Amino acid sequence: MATQVQAAFFETTYAIVSVIGLNNVFVGLIIAGIVGEFSVVLLVPIITSAGCALGNGLGYYAWGSNYPVVNRAVAAAFSNFMWMVQEAGLPFYGYAILAPVLCGIERVIFLTIFWGLVVVIFFFRIAVLVLDTRYVIINDPSPDHLALHTALVNRLHLAYFLPIAMAETVSAVFLLMRFSRTLRASKSGGLGGGGRLYRYLMRSTEIRLASLAFIGITRAISFSFRVEGSSRVEGPYPLAGQIDRFMYILGCLFPFIMLYVCPSNFDTLTFYKWPKPANS
Repeated sequence: MATQVQAAFFETTYAIVSVIGLNNVFVGLIIAGIVGEFSVVLLVPIITSAGCALGNGLGYYAWGSNYPVVNRAVAAAFSNFMWMVQEAGLPFYGYAILAPVLCGIERVIFLTIFWGLVVVIFFFRIAVLVLDTRYVIINDPSPDHLALHTALVNRLHLAYFLPIAMAETVSAVFLLMRFSRTLRASKSGGLGGGGRLYRYLMRSTEIRLASLAFIGITRAISFSFRVEGSSRVEGPYPLAGQIDRFMYILGCLFPFIMLYVCPSNFDTLTFYKWPKPANS
């Protein structure tokens, strides 16, 4: 349901988060210009940040405005899709590194688990998309209808955030195993510089895993405790809603960390382009 008094876009948190997403996109483009090319690893934070900017801009149109119902319903559908691009796109950072270098049964296991989780994520987000669009079209402000809609959406989000955290965990586990094996090989081969690079990659992977898993699990918990009507419309928010909004903003800032880790060591970019080892 739209707010009774329409606030200007830049007076809402939708605008703040959209600007964060736009900033990340511009930083990614600047880095691509410095490096001289786009890598898949660099595209992940750029695309997820674009989803953040578009999703929140459309979210304002759908939930923070008094525009016609049909227009807001279309905006609600596309905003949910963009939020899925933003949130479910983060695990593809690890996927972009792993897919070219894994082979054999290890590759089959990873791809099966990862894409299985992606299908689950897609299913639950589409369910939220359908419910939100239906709610806007019906345009029934009664407390009972709002309570039912909020309860269903909260439960679906609980099932939506957990597989996102699981997908990042799976990618991180395979990355750490790969880096660990290569680190041992570099030590046995006397490649001191390579060992330093892989220790750096392992630490960055561990930190990324811990951060994203914490954000995903916390959002799954905090979103489920939001009270009726606080999930979309601008505040005032209860405590659980404020915590959830805070964790969401941290998630919006996370692609900036990916952009920092990606170019901070140019040897890392070279590693991302390594061909698949023949004896792995």
